[in-house]
Order: sequence, then structure tokens, then C-alpha cells
Amino acid sequence: MKHLGIDALIMRALDGGDEATLATLLPMLSLTARANLGNPRVSHWQTNRPGALGCYASHLQALKWASAQNGPSIIMEEDMEWTRPDFADTLKRLEKLLSSGTLDMISFGYSGSPASKFPAGLVVRCVTPIRGTIGYAVSPKGARKLYNALSRSMEGHVDCMIGLVAMTTAQDDEPFRLGSTTVNYYSAP
Repeated sequence: MKHLGIDALIMRALDGGDEATLATLLPMLSLTARANLGNPRVSHWQTNRPGALGCYASHLQALKWASAQNGPSIIMEEDMEWTRPDFADTLKRLEKLLSSGTLDMISFGYSGSPASKFPAGLVVRCVTPIRGTIGYAVSPKGARKLYNALSRSMEGHVDCMIGLVAMTTAQDDEPFRLGSTTVNYYSAP
């Protein structure tokens, strides 16, 4: 990332099977999720497997860190395609959009239904849950809002929950405003 002029901090993913991680998450889990811990997953919403639990805890850790920063943060998972030639320019444009206060978070990769488009079609405002959390840009204020909402109750995978927070706060005085790039940055093998 240095060659793009971007400082990077690599955070180690948390292990959802680790006792300390599980102890942190247990108070957030619904009774159904607690009862199903370790059982096979049958829907994307279920959070009863170590991978889903570790993913959720890792995103909470990253959001807590992002909420303490002075400007927008970029959070990327290992399968995000950041080697595209336009990536550095895209990050600068997203940083301006987040710094303006127009949005709280921008997901890298669109999969929801847009409510409106922003300048140059780079970003759409999402009104439905996003699918996947390969990466996102988030403002400090947005990171605080999302961390506070996600740390209260873990009712599904982190990507489902991010979209749910955006949907359920839409009419609030301080809604969580979610956007998504119109270009997908997912790099599946």
C-alpha cells in the first residue's frame, strides 16, 4: 500500500473459536445463536460457527480503531482487489465524500438497491443490506455509530447487520448513511 501513498495497519483477524473472543461476543448473541453454537450453518444470517464469530469480532475491533482516527479509514479483507489501476484515485474520491459528511460508510462493491447516485456514478446510496464485507471506507463518526449498534446485539453475519443498521436507522435524527461503489472490488480465486 505504500506505493499508493497509503499508510496501512494490518490487524490480525480474531479467532471465533478462541475463549476470549467468544466471551466478548456471548452477551451479544441471541438465545437461538447460543443454543446453535457449533452446529452446521443453514443460512447466511446464522452466526454459530467460529468463522462467523471471528469475522464479527474482527470487524468490531477494526471499527473501534477507526472510530478513534482523525479521518476516514479503509478496512479491507484479504480478498479485496486493491491492485486495480484506479484504486488510489478511488480512495481519494471516497475520502472526500466521507469527509463531507454525506455518508458514514462506503462499501467496496455494490449489491443492494440504490436510492440515489452520487457524482460521477462512483457511489450509490444503499437502502437494502449489502452482501459481503470485502472492504469499506468509514468515517470516524460512522465507525462509532456502527460499532455501537453492532456491539449491542449480534443477530446475523456482520455484512447483514451493517445493512440492517442502515435500514433501521433511516428515520432517526442521526441515521447511519451507507453507500457502495458501483465497481465491485471482490477478487475471488
